[in-house]
Amino acid sequence: MSLSGDEKYGIGRRFHTALATVDRERLRSLLHDEAVRCLPGGNAVSGRAEGGGHRRGA
Repeated sequence: MSLSGDEKYGIGRRFHTALATVDRERLRSLLHDEAVRCLPGGNAVSGRAEGGGHRRGA
């Protein structure tokens, strides 16, 4: 499945909003179980997390 630039942007905005509002259900709904994300910084959401359930990685 190929997404348009607007669709990708929309997903990014929804992800950012979910992070900013600590909406865990929304975050889970946006991430595939095999997703891996790594966010810089030193706060609660920084670092590596895996899957829609946000398992903390190494």
